[in-house]
Amino acid sequence: MKWYSLLLGALLIIVSCTNGSSSSSKEQEDSTKVVLSAEGIYKQNIGKVAMIISYKDGIPYSQGSGFFIDKNILVTNFHCVAGAERVEFKIAGNEEVYKGAKVVKASDDYDLAIIKTKQDFPFVKVDSLGKEKVGSKIYAIGNPRGLEGTISDGILSGKRDNEGIEYLQITAPINSGNSGGPVLNDKGEVIGVSTFTFRNSQNLNFAMPIKYISQCKDVELVKPIKSAKIGSKSDAVAMTSFIKDENEHLAHFSLKNNTDDVVTNIYYILIFKTTSGEVIHYEERLEKEEIAPQLAKRSATNGFSDWYDYSCNGETHSFNNRHPKFTVEFRLISYEIEE
Repeated sequence: MKWYSLLLGALLIIVSCTNGSSSSSKEQEDSTKVVLSAEGIYKQNIGKVAMIISYKDGIPYSQGSGFFIDKNILVTNFHCVAGAERVEFKIAGNEEVYKGAKVVKASDDYDLAIIKTKQDFPFVKVDSLGKEKVGSKIYAIGNPRGLEGTISDGILSGKRDNEGIEYLQITAPINSGNSGGPVLNDKGEVIGVSTFTFRNSQNLNFAMPIKYISQCKDVELVKPIKSAKIGSKSDAVAMTSFIKDENEHLAHFSLKNNTDDVVTNIYYILIFKTTSGEVIHYEERLEKEEIAPQLAKRSATNGFSDWYDYSCNGETHSFNNRHPKFTVEFRLISYEIEE
């Protein structure tokens, strides 16, 4: 087994080995950990965060962030290094540019990459248990727009699931250059990797949980990510054919690409209303799969089953009884065009 497989297994072994007594011990350990200020977290971690520059055809084409999880192992987003012929990096406050780094493992599904460096550096503490609660204080460190060693704070505002992958929704800003940087809890431990934001929205930022680094595989097995740009047409994608299937507690619908380009990473909201216009439920969704020009992709939601048993106009309804009629509004928030 290769050294980096052993490393990733060691980082995540605590997840698979917890039982009742170890869980209790972990809770006791957590209670004794010191809560740090933003200044304390910055001082503790700034020398462990890197600015990563990727080159193709001898020209820098991508700049992102990364952080050391071991003395010569950097973690970043895959989209920061996808297709790179050469990867260099520097540490905030240090003018030296380090060369010879090599991407050894990656995952396009989880947008993560592992880089091995020739040099040794101090490394962060990792908390891969995923026990942080919504509302917890978090911090992000990175290099937005090339501004080295920037720290921002916020809260863990939600935990979202899309096609079986968990995302951490955070209020700490993520800008171009922040991608790949660490998201830390108030103990100074890394819980996630800054990954993406929705530009046409207010403070919708997402990080990939650090536990997913175990999903990275040998880089030669990973298909390259196609380059993309943010779309701007409000009617580029539309919802069609919304059909309820009460027997399966599902609703099926299609996402129609009205453009002449391939679109992907479609972020949208479904808003469920009564016929009188009262909002009774909404659901945020991210469609990562490609949709070809002028074609549609089928999808489904069981989100409305969460409120189907709730009361409506003073009466309780369920799937097996008479239920209220409703309408569904589709709101396109953002999407990407593959180039």
